[in-house]
Amino acid sequence: MVYEDDDVIVVDKPAGVPSQAVAQGDTDDLPARVRRFLAQRRGVPEAEIYLGTHQRLDRETSGLVLYTLRKEANASIAQQFEERTIEKSYVVGVQAAQMVQLPKNERVLEHVLAPARDGRMQVSDARDPRGKPARTKITLRAREGLRALLDATIETGRTHQIRVQLAAIGLPVAGDTTYGGAPALRLLLHSHRLVFRHAQAGRRIELFAPVPLELTDWLAHGPRAAYREPALLRRALALSIESRYALGTAHAAGITNVFRLVHEEADGFPGIGVDVYGDFLVLRVLGDVSAADEERVLDALHELGFAGIYVKRHPKQANELVDPRDERVAPNAPARGEAAPEVIEVVEHGLPLQVKLHDGLRTGLFLDQRDNRQRVRELADGKRVLNLFAYTGSFSMAALAGGATRVVSVDSSRAALEWADRNAARIGASERHTSLVQDAFEALAALARRAERFELVIVDPPSYSTGKRGRFRVTKDFEALCVAALSVLADGGSLLACLNHHGVSLAMLRRFVHGAASEAGLSVQSLRDLPTSRDFPSAPGIEPPAKAVLARMEPGARRTHSPGAPRRRR
Repeated sequence: MVYEDDDVIVVDKPAGVPSQAVAQGDTDDLPARVRRFLAQRRGVPEAEIYLGTHQRLDRETSGLVLYTLRKEANASIAQQFEERTIEKSYVVGVQAAQMVQLPKNERVLEHVLAPARDGRMQVSDARDPRGKPARTKITLRAREGLRALLDATIETGRTHQIRVQLAAIGLPVAGDTTYGGAPALRLLLHSHRLVFRHAQAGRRIELFAPVPLELTDWLAHGPRAAYREPALLRRALALSIESRYALGTAHAAGITNVFRLVHEEADGFPGIGVDVYGDFLVLRVLGDVSAADEERVLDALHELGFAGIYVKRHPKQANELVDPRDERVAPNAPARGEAAPEVIEVVEHGLPLQVKLHDGLRTGLFLDQRDNRQRVRELADGKRVLNLFAYTGSFSMAALAGGATRVVSVDSSRAALEWADRNAARIGASERHTSLVQDAFEALAALARRAERFELVIVDPPSYSTGKRGRFRVTKDFEALCVAALSVLADGGSLLACLNHHGVSLAMLRRFVHGAASEAGLSVQSLRDLPTSRDFPSAPGIEPPAKAVLARMEPGARRTHSPGAPRRRR
């Protein structure tokens, strides 16, 4: 909190916090947090807290936001915003292509802004009926080579105003992937100064929010891994935690205590991921990270107060063979804190699952599919479900918890499916769960011969695998796998197709599914892209490797001359 009186409250919004709820039921937006804070301090229910909204900032923009605390204050504050007598100034990080682009003196930017077809805003012609005038004053605050911090004062309040206008003059905001900004830890836009008149007394109030470290560090050094510098490391870690506020709340409430806390380059940690498993952390090293960098990250994570931290060093390429139980790859002992029990129970949306933290590279649960598992749970009621490449059965458990009448888990690993059976027993669903220790293609052929059908089939293969039938490569064999999976799909059933591979785009995944449906003699009634979980953000300008689509087939559309399940390519 920066300022408060009887009429208004002004807070310094962290980057990553939405100014309004993203989805129904969300409680991590800024107004909800402010209400919760005020209710706890006053000792009253949140419903009794009045909070009037008069301005918003983009999710990745930090800085000053004003709310009214009494309805009687609304008229004065609203009038000041409408008449543009409230002064709003920002500090902005930009990178120029050449020195002459940087302003030496105050410069006034005047444009007409209008919505573009892709959902962005764009500079438009004055004759555009959708266009609205935008006016921003900019001055140079500091410069380091072609990088600079600018002061920007807006005189109008258009969507993405500063971002669009600066991009239009060749100075896009650093970290702005939407409008072509240079790489940065986050969108380098900070609401630094706010001036308004008191709602009742009329006195002038001028407030400032300190410029965040990530802006000044970027100016001095340019984009760099956060773990190169201890202060920046802790700042980036704080931003990661802030952006996962809702998951932290779910962890504290015992609803979901497994999620990704730090996701590689997208959070400023190239080559590093950090996962939460209840009271423990797992540091995943996924690239060229020095021993010294690893130690700095471990020290910072240890300060968060988790019981213990394990390290798992993954190969750089998914097809690179390593011994997953090599002590140099996955040490059995924790790198910090106490050792975890041999098996620990975690919860995901209230569903208990068992994991192991000191048994090689894998833990028994892939966290990036959490939201898809919840979707399966919502879809499964009364359905027969087939889960291919089931591993320890987390998708199967979601289906069973959602009311599936029968779930069949297929995997080539007997040990993994024994784990799945234990998970099913934990939730009292053993009688509805069947495990098949078999190659996925062989299992599908056998199920098709027996004319078994499933209303929901889940296909979530590894990028590469080797079995007695040969090598499976997702780039070449995924469509054939989907054709085989569709051979056991019930009339009007759905296929959940997931993969995690940089070499396959979402558009390619959609083509695979459409091609498979055509070859299987089916018509796709609907195909929905499923968003990646919020704790697995994509790096700037890069499509996330984890992709998923849910395809529902047209009822009664299967052609009688549909070909059988094809062989995989060798």
